[in-house]
Amino acid sequence: MGRPRLAIGPANYAGQAYAWAEAVNRHLDADAVAMTADRRGAGFQFDSHRRIPRWSFYNPLLSGSRSRRLLRPYSHVILDGYRTLFYDRSGRGFRAQAELVKQQGPALGLLAHGSDVRDPDAHLSRLPHSYFTEGGQAWVDERRAITARNRETARSVGVPLFVSTPDLLRDLPDASWVPVCVDAPAFATERTPLARRVPKVLFVPSWRQPPIKGTRYIEPVLQGLAASGRIEYLAATGVPHAQMIDLVKDADIVVDQVQSGFYGVAAVEALAAGRVVIGSIEGLGDVMPELPPILDASPATLLDVLEGVLTAPDAAAATAAAGPAFVARWHDGRESARRLAGFLGLPDRLAR
Repeated sequence: MGRPRLAIGPANYAGQAYAWAEAVNRHLDADAVAMTADRRGAGFQFDSHRRIPRWSFYNPLLSGSRSRRLLRPYSHVILDGYRTLFYDRSGRGFRAQAELVKQQGPALGLLAHGSDVRDPDAHLSRLPHSYFTEGGQAWVDERRAITARNRETARSVGVPLFVSTPDLLRDLPDASWVPVCVDAPAFATERTPLARRVPKVLFVPSWRQPPIKGTRYIEPVLQGLAASGRIEYLAATGVPHAQMIDLVKDADIVVDQVQSGFYGVAAVEALAAGRVVIGSIEGLGDVMPELPPILDASPATLLDVLEGVLTAPDAAAATAAAGPAFVARWHDGRESARRLAGFLGLPDRLAR
């Protein structure tokens, strides 16, 4: 067998398809690309090695022949986000496109990011403060139908399954966790958190659906502490990623979210910077080998957690100091490449 050639796409949420492809390129004896589609109204475009032109994406007559040409160079394909490579008017065509790719020859894998397969009912049963309590019944019903359909596709297509966050192993027990990757050196700083008299607390508010962060609970707490002079509240919205790196490194505390039961790219970036990270990680110890050094909080406990940090800064700083090493073990790309090695037919010792 020749050198494996992997394509990952088309969702590329938070630029992770690109990050995984680069991890494979760095650490395995294989070549990889991220492949994304230019959709109308897609907003910010993360880095990608190949883009499906908009005219091609929206032309249904081209999907079969175009997918053959698009995928011909690759021995392996991972479809991420349960998104179609080409426009699907019905919104139900992912399984058909996955079967088509499988028939066309490349070894196929499916990778879930979260909202594509996360079961609202199971999430609600685990977390009384689940973000599924926030979106309204119509939205929850929609997510229930979409995620059930995607989980059934995962079970029936008969290919390797992957997930980007470990909590999703509950929704897809046969999947393998491929950790998200960050550029850890870009976030490295020697500034110790909580050394200043009034600590800076960074939070990126979001009011979009799904309402996974808990902004309506977090903002009043931070605004109240700021009004009393206990903290300096940095509310970052619409900030380019390059500027966000500087904000994270300058912060003492980063509040990620309080309603999800998982952690993602933003939390990993803050850990890489050695910041005190507050998030929702309840129950993660059941599905991952090592808990991240994140202070667990819910809407009901966030104020108490912050008060604990402010009154015992040395203990919080010690927890934060474990962040960079945790990221090096799990999220700098090496472990992600190792977990993709078997799919590519490679020994995982090639991850270096």
